[in-house]
Amino acid sequence: MPEPRVDLLVHLRLSDEASGAAAERDALFRLDEAIDNRFGEEYDGNDVGEGEFLVHLVPRGDPDELLHEVVQMIPRELLRNGSYATVRTSGRDEDLERVVPLAGEPRRRADVKVRKPLSFGMISGGHCADNKGLRDYLDLVWKRARELPNRSQGAASLIVIWYVGGDISSPEQQRERVKIEIRAEQVLGSTVEIPREVAASANPEKLVAGALARVLEVSEALVKRRKLGWNTTETRAAVEALTEA
Repeated sequence: MPEPRVDLLVHLRLSDEASGAAAERDALFRLDEAIDNRFGEEYDGNDVGEGEFLVHLVPRGDPDELLHEVVQMIPRELLRNGSYATVRTSGRDEDLERVVPLAGEPRRRADVKVRKPLSFGMISGGHCADNKGLRDYLDLVWKRARELPNRSQGAASLIVIWYVGGDISSPEQQRERVKIEIRAEQVLGSTVEIPREVAASANPEKLVAGALARVLEVSEALVKRRKLGWNTTETRAAVEALTEA
């Protein structure tokens, strides 16, 4: 069995619920460059939007020691109330995640009890000309997903995170992975990885529809294999609603 993967995610709150002010982003990108220069291959890039700046690291050693070093590099004015870090260990059906508050109580959207049957997490990966068409389409589908009605009581839900290859890094192959995200709330989490060359050549509508169909199939197989008894009917309906021609 392969070694579990450990990810260190540092979530820095922004001054608004979008992408922050221009001066703020400039300071964060300087921080990003400093982290990249210092930690090299342990640094996996950043993402910005939805009210936060995300710093993604893959520790080779103790994640808590790496987090301590990174936090020392963050200017005080960028460490806003609600910022936090997560240490995530994955590699099996069910991931383990530990939250480390950095400033006040963590502000995590994932903690809300009312959920959509299907929702999107971050669309990560650097912007480039090759992936622009796909990312633009994902933004449209993301907005449509946010307009879905909330799931009914007792129904399961699925969160999809899209990793689209860009200028900084790109997956080696297209794949979809599904895991149990929050067992107590019947939440499944999935990651869709799309290489840059696929994003450049594929039809966005067809690619997204196919990926969601496969994620749904794997999700339902996981629920059945683990004998969870979760009802994914509303998730299936949501996928069909978002991808119908």
